[in-house]
Amino acid sequence: MDGSTRMYDESLALLERSADRQAAVEVRNQIGMIANEQGDFTTAVDILRECVAFSRSSGDLPRMGRHLESLANAQLGLGDIEGAASSWTESLAILRELNDRFGIIWSVGGLALVAAARKDDERALRLAAVVDRLSRESSLSTWSFRVKELNDMSERIRKKLGPNKSEAVWNEGQTMNVARALEYALGGSPQAESAAAEAGPLSRREREVAAMVAGGLTNREIAQRLFIAERTAEGHVERIRNKLGMRSRTEVATWAVAHGLGPRQP
Repeated sequence: MDGSTRMYDESLALLERSADRQAAVEVRNQIGMIANEQGDFTTAVDILRECVAFSRSSGDLPRMGRHLESLANAQLGLGDIEGAASSWTESLAILRELNDRFGIIWSVGGLALVAAARKDDERALRLAAVVDRLSRESSLSTWSFRVKELNDMSERIRKKLGPNKSEAVWNEGQTMNVARALEYALGGSPQAESAAAEAGPLSRREREVAAMVAGGLTNREIAQRLFIAERTAEGHVERIRNKLGMRSRTEVATWAVAHGLGPRQP
């Protein structure tokens, strides 16, 4: 056990005795990240899943976004590509809502590595280009080891695609506006903007919630469907109403159906 791990273990013991659950979870998150850095991916995944479960149950979106990002790193290290993809996608959706630019850069970078692991070379290179641009525009960067991972990945893909194709793909990622780039990172097409435009001001997650409102689901049912806290679901519905200038769930449901997000009326 190294010095940093021992320090966190001692802090955790003190916090658990003090019943400060939130602080204890943050320390466990740090321990999980250390385990990940040391290559003990199984331990890291077990610890970080507990952290995600706590932040999810408490409806703490900022911590949940970061905990999911930490978990995704460990899952990728363990070889669980689909698990990492799911965690990074959910993390990015949350961090986008919070406008957490540093967290966004981390999650998009992770999804670039997932794309490379899936042999989707063009998507991986586009996402690496998005990370590069967002980092420069924000004067932020991921940690040095992640920068190296993305640079090494990009170099391998450039050699496979050839100079002309790789440059064209890189430029596509560099020239996407932020909203389009994040939709693409979340699984969209690099050219498709129509769906987001048709959905107006709502984010991907808000469109998903609006569709569930149109389907008649309660906040509790939405929370269960999305594996989030009921309070978080309530917050999503409230933001949807505010963005659309609507007062009731019925108005939201009507809007969702009109925009192709809910069940069509016979």
